[in-house]
Amino acid sequence: MWVIGGYNGSFLNDVWYSTDGVTWTEATDSAAWVGRDYGTSVVFDGKMWLYGGYSTDYHNDVWYSADGVTWTQATASADWDGRYSHASTVFDDKIWVLGGYSGGARVNDVWYTENYYTLSFDEQGGDNLADINDLVQGATTTLPGAAVREGYTFLNWNTQANGGGTSYAAGATYTMGSSYTILYAIWEQTIEEPGISGGSYSPPTTSSSSGGSGQSQTEVIRTILENLISLYLQLIELIQAEGAN
Repeated sequence: MWVIGGYNGSFLNDVWYSTDGVTWTEATDSAAWVGRDYGTSVVFDGKMWLYGGYSTDYHNDVWYSADGVTWTQATASADWDGRYSHASTVFDDKIWVLGGYSGGARVNDVWYTENYYTLSFDEQGGDNLADINDLVQGATTTLPGAAVREGYTFLNWNTQANGGGTSYAAGATYTMGSSYTILYAIWEQTIEEPGISGGSYSPPTTSSSSGGSGQSQTEVIRTILENLISLYLQLIELIQAEGAN
């Protein structure tokens, strides 16, 4: 059980909790939000949420906390007008705000949150990266830079582990969809030339005898074999000629 803020002659921003209703422990005597009365709270997505209320003004800020001590402001100004004594509930994986008292009058409007989603990263052998949490559909965020994996070069982030989905460059802007999402690191193995530290290995090229364009290693080997076969045939002809004499 939790008690969040209130009024006792002054507007409070302390937070208390109890497991039995008898013994109470103060989580904090001064939360990050301004002291208020008649705000409402719900539990959603594993966090406590506080929004609205009244102190010297009607509030429409929204805060959340996973432990009652550290509070993060989700927004300083929600779409609905500042209010207090509003009803709150969680339904259909959304937070709802219903009615209340705003601007000197009772109101009967109804509002609900967007769903919040998490963007996770599967490094597929690379260094671990933190999730990006609390993204609503359509929100944009910057993807991490190039991941690191020994012996591999990072290519891109991809929606499929085999690289067959949509790819995103390191540091690109990503627009959140309507569900929990995983992006996979796509790698290319780096082959090191024996005896040389670092770098990628490429087969050497050999200049032709005429000094023209370079030949590949395969072409050089083919030329050598052809010359050996020609010499062998010439030697056979020479032996045969001497035998005839």
